[in-house]
Amino acid sequence: DPVRGNAVPAPPPGGFDLGEVPALLDRGWRFPTALPGRLELFAAHTAPAGYLYLGYSDGLSVVSVFVDSGVLDGEKLRGWHAQRYDGHTIWMRNSAEQGTIWASGDHVYTVFADAPADTVDAAVAALPHEPVPNLWNRLGRGAHRLLSWVNPFE
Repeated sequence: DPVRGNAVPAPPPGGFDLGEVPALLDRGWRFPTALPGRLELFAAHTAPAGYLYLGYSDGLSVVSVFVDSGVLDGEKLRGWHAQRYDGHTIWMRNSAEQGTIWASGDHVYTVFADAPADTVDAAVAALPHEPVPNLWNRLGRGAHRLLSWVNPFE
């Protein structure tokens, strides 16, 4: 389940929860140590449910990022609406706590934030997204489809 509810944990009282970072990097996880708006990584760990949690803060605002393996099923996102954002489809929820979900590669990203909208937009834009196909990629796929209609054995 990519939706984590209203989960924007505050930075831990001791300041940082980064002890698991070397093990995460060894297991192949890649994530930024900072996001736009002076948001610094203060927490990074895997949860028992198998997802990666990343917490970013500038001291006032908190942006929580949850990364799950899998495919995003938009049909199950009740209360969320699809929106085009910089050439990508993302799902947003209107609430006091800003929520955004999207898929990139074989991961689903969920962001909850207690931050100004422009800070959240910049943070979401800085995280991984599927590359937007260029004109030549789209033309190539279209030509392949046309040829498959002509040649049923392809």
